Amino acid sequence: MSLNRFAFICGIALALGAGPATAEVIYDSLWIYDEGYMDAGVGNAIGGLNGPLREVTDSQIAEDFVVEQPSKLTRAVMDLNAYNDTIPAEGIWVQFYRDNDGKPHEDVAFDYVVTRDHFEATEIPTPLRYKGWRIDMDLTGSGIELDEGTWWVNFQPLDIETNGDWFWFIASISQPPIGHPSHVRDGWQDHGNQYRGLWNTTDWVPHSFRGNAVLSWRLEGTGGDCTSREKLKARCKAASCGNRVVAKLKKGMPGAAVTFLLDGENPTPAQVDGKGRTKVKWCPVDPGSHTVELSECGVTAETTCP
Repeated sequence: MSLNRFAFICGIALALGAGPATAEVIYDSLWIYDEGYMDAGVGNAIGGLNGPLREVTDSQIAEDFVVEQPSKLTRAVMDLNAYNDTIPAEGIWVQFYRDNDGKPHEDVAFDYVVTRDHFEATEIPTPLRYKGWRIDMDLTGSGIELDEGTWWVNFQPLDIETNGDWFWFIASISQPPIGHPSHVRDGWQDHGNQYRGLWNTTDWVPHSFRGNAVLSWRLEGTGGDCTSREKLKARCKAASCGNRVVAKLKKGMPGAAVTFLLDGENPTPAQVDGKGRTKVKWCPVDPGSHTVELSECGVTAETTCP
């Protein structure tokens, strides 16, 4: 990934602002306070390596989790150790990948940078010589919505503008691996030649360090009103009341209370059923073109009345 693209993503994140929000827990593996601390040396960051390579690196480690119902992400919490007693300078890169037969898909599905003004860092105790941090991230402005199924997540501290702060996650040998083994890769395309990287591969490969290389993190979200998969159709036909527009929704959020608009007006409430479906009607409707909108989700459909 180019630094220009990184700057563009950061610009988007900076434009979005809200305080940390809480919701239902989607997945929780915050175990850093476990008594069996062990430095696993699992590098997972973008930045200068404060060690033999002393170069800009992009090391990724992804873990899998299951989403039981479509969810809008609102908050993420992660624990990490900082090699130089500092927190990430630019922010935290959050990436989600769909499952690809037991490993992360090659292409990222959601890509978001939580900038420094959208996360809080609290120092946490650690028996290691590194300083420990708990990072509480606000994702309410990310627009990330996950549907049901298996996903993979990668949290990366960003420190590309400073001189050699390298961030490490830690693993504990007192717990068994959580879910599938972690998968790792080097994000920069030129790893393997100019930089070599930590893993020397840009493909996702299984990885288990001391039998347990797992991140320490929690993800929260809310079912909300949208699934991001809504299918909306509108049709106009003659009826006894005049021209009648019928709008039908499929793949909506089961149980959601939603509002439909006709040409930006005429708000009509509806309840989505257990199969994600509902429909609304307007009559009489003037001749000509009309737009139906599912207000909460920004989904539209067009129709024309004679």
